[in-house]
Amino acid sequence: MDRPRTVARGKTSIVGEASSRVDEYRLLIESVQDYAIFFLDPEGRVTTWNRGAERINGYRADEIVGRHFSCFHQRHEVAAGKPLEELRIAAETGRFEEEARRVRKDGTLFWANVLISPLRGPTGELRGFGNVTHDLTNQKKAEETARELIREQAARTTAEESKVRLRESEDRYRKLSRRLEVILEGVVDGITVQDQAGKIVFANGAAARSRGFDTAEALMATPVERIALKFDVFDERGRPFDLAKLPGRLALAGLDPEPVLLRVRDRSTAIEWWSLVRASAVPGENGRPELAVSIWHDVTSRRREETAVRSLARATAVLSQSLDSDRALAELTATLVPELADWCSVDILEDGNLRHVSVANVDPRKVETVTALRRSHSELGPASGIREVVRTGRSKLHSEISDVDFERAISDAEELSAVRALQLRSLIVVPLKTRERTLGALTLATTLSGRRYDERDLALAEELGRRAGIAIENARHYRDAQRAIKLRDEFLSIAGHELRTPLTALDLQLQSLLLAFTRGRIGDDSKRLEERLRKTIAHSRRLGRLVNELLDVAKISSGRLVLEPEKVDMARLVEEIIERHASELARAGSVISFETGGPTIGEWDASRLDQVISNLLSNAIKYGAGKPIDVRVFGTTETVTLSVRDRGIGIPPEYHSKVFERFERGVSERNYGGLGLGLWIVRENIQAHGGSVRFESAPECGSTFIVVLPISPAQRDDAPVHGTAPSALA
Repeated sequence: MDRPRTVARGKTSIVGEASSRVDEYRLLIESVQDYAIFFLDPEGRVTTWNRGAERINGYRADEIVGRHFSCFHQRHEVAAGKPLEELRIAAETGRFEEEARRVRKDGTLFWANVLISPLRGPTGELRGFGNVTHDLTNQKKAEETARELIREQAARTTAEESKVRLRESEDRYRKLSRRLEVILEGVVDGITVQDQAGKIVFANGAAARSRGFDTAEALMATPVERIALKFDVFDERGRPFDLAKLPGRLALAGLDPEPVLLRVRDRSTAIEWWSLVRASAVPGENGRPELAVSIWHDVTSRRREETAVRSLARATAVLSQSLDSDRALAELTATLVPELADWCSVDILEDGNLRHVSVANVDPRKVETVTALRRSHSELGPASGIREVVRTGRSKLHSEISDVDFERAISDAEELSAVRALQLRSLIVVPLKTRERTLGALTLATTLSGRRYDERDLALAEELGRRAGIAIENARHYRDAQRAIKLRDEFLSIAGHELRTPLTALDLQLQSLLLAFTRGRIGDDSKRLEERLRKTIAHSRRLGRLVNELLDVAKISSGRLVLEPEKVDMARLVEEIIERHASELARAGSVISFETGGPTIGEWDASRLDQVISNLLSNAIKYGAGKPIDVRVFGTTETVTLSVRDRGIGIPPEYHSKVFERFERGVSERNYGGLGLGLWIVRENIQAHGGSVRFESAPECGSTFIVVLPISPAQRDDAPVHGTAPSALA
């Protein structure tokens, strides 16, 4: 694989991806029309403005951006410093929410639900505020109408003193009730009325449906205690909520309750929803609260959107802060628990195997249970399907998991017991993808919280998986770039040493010859002079080979390697090369046996083939430890095969995958020298001829390199390419 092509990626790619996400967020926010969504700088000046803000507040973006958000408050509130107090509370507590009147551009007032959240950078510094405003005008009108009708209904009921007046009142009451029901049935919020005993005396259809009843009559006929047993109720931080503090019950106690945000889960179906609950009292003749009207406003969609945006923002920040993918993924799993999952884990695909990278659990004691289970079993039960998701690149959603599902899928009793201990209830497994490449899988699961995942959760998880995949790829590109830089630096160091050695020797020999000439000793010692000239030529040739190797790197890498085929007898060429290496063989103490058979003539580039054979033979001599070397050339009607075998040090198994890579080495350059290019050049030359090269080796048992070449160009198009294993011994 040609690593340098990926050097340009890294932190810049991360910034590009983050910038793309910012554009997506901007488009999403600007398209919302039912909510005013805008950002403020730390001093409270408006910096962004969406369509919903323009529709609700009346200002165009060019009219409001840069102005202080106090223009939405009434004058007496501004004078009292209320806008700045809202920002202070939001910055200190993490949010500010209220229902209050706000001022439109034309000066009219409207009821609004206002949520202000601080926006902080990676180090916690305050960068501004996010403001989400919802127009409650129509809702307030409906609530007021309901209160008026209920007051009238209660007054009529208690005012009856005679049978005649009672019959008249009952008739009017029935008409009023029908009118009230028609009005309240059209309200999407759940509305209930309770008396002092806590009995529900009125409910609309929305209230009945949210509590799992088909009709309002069925809800009113059920005791409140039985209704309470159907649900788990939590506050916005996930803590169990005391039902005695419901706004309706506080209103019956004579208090003026604040609205409360609740998360409600049906125990039988595990379906969850969020409601903003408000209540007010209906006084009796004595002025004391007689009834309480509670309005349950469903904010599930808004909460899901807020959670999705917040989770994606946090995940993006975590993944972009580090180029250490394992560390970033560990922080990602910790970030997603418990907001999106009770248990989250990440698995990465490496060399065809899944590696368990990180896991987080709401119960820290179960982290080791999950880790141990993953060590002994590649899957957390077949239901998870992690390997299938990685193999296919398609997500899996298990909305509800039961013990029966595990019993059917898991036969091993020990594994079944371990999986049951995790108490899985719902599961999502999504691929970590970038473009069309799958790098691993992200698993989200719920346990004791009982939450059930749906398609919206799956879509959010897939986006998280996509961003995690991009982060992993960026980290890998960065590591590849660092490794390439390290290899380059090592190569330059080795190349400098390798070039300096023959150059220094050549310089010394030339100086010696010059000295002999100047002293007139040429004729006195002709044999010694001849030996010096031979050494000079040898050093020059070695220097030339090193330079040619460097030039070949440039040619091959840029695709400028051009072959000039001609008729070549490989057997004869091998004999010539063996003869040329006679002095090297003698110095190494190795003996060569050469064997040939069959037709060995083909159409090849003679100089490139010479380079291939010379490199293989030089390697055999260099690493052969002075032991015999076997060279074989055998031909058929279609191919010619060359094998070079030595009985030397061999190649360690951990370097087998790198043997044919450039600049890779499996031995010390101090002991063996070389640029780490020889076998890479061999592979490139052979593949350019349409042939293949492979090797067999084991430590201390030597190595055998086998080259197969088609004898004519017609057979090269379909020739297999082998030996793409990457060079440690070149």
